[in-house]
Amino acid sequence: MAFTVEDGSGLESANAYATLEFVNDYHSDRGTAAWTGTDDFRQSAIIRATEYIEAAYRWQTGAKTNPRQRLGWPREDAEDREGAPIANDVVPLVVQEATAELAVRALTEDLLPSFDRITSSETIGPLSVSYFDNKTLPRFPIVDGKLYGLAELMIDDSDKDVVRFTDVWRT
Repeated sequence: MAFTVEDGSGLESANAYATLEFVNDYHSDRGTAAWTGTDDFRQSAIIRATEYIEAAYRWQTGAKTNPRQRLGWPREDAEDREGAPIANDVVPLVVQEATAELAVRALTEDLLPSFDRITSSETIGPLSVSYFDNKTLPRFPIVDGKLYGLAELMIDDSDKDVVRFTDVWRT
């Protein structure tokens, strides 16, 4: 699949919220040494960052400009966290910045991991214990902050495992 940046027209083929040039400048301005690699490698990271945003967040404002567009932006009747209108032919700067923040992480980590084991259990004598791993997507507070007011996080942020004890003698 080609690297296709949403240009504000509601592309059906877009797979990125930010251009390579934007993300390069963003990390250059911040002195992010980890933003390295070939253009193709970094473009792939931008695509994975965009996929994470689309998987982890639900947009709270407006509606897609084109019902067939692939990504959540651009949107019509959208407002920023202060209530100011957002043009219906742009990807907001904070969405592009969130993409840049995630892209650098996508160079070295899997933003959307698959979890092999969801439950495990064991029985010892009359006691049975089941562990339900609370596997969730990784969280990035800087991204949450940038998207605050525009998007709602759809993933559970609890870090506790659920343990269920069962007395196997009872029926």
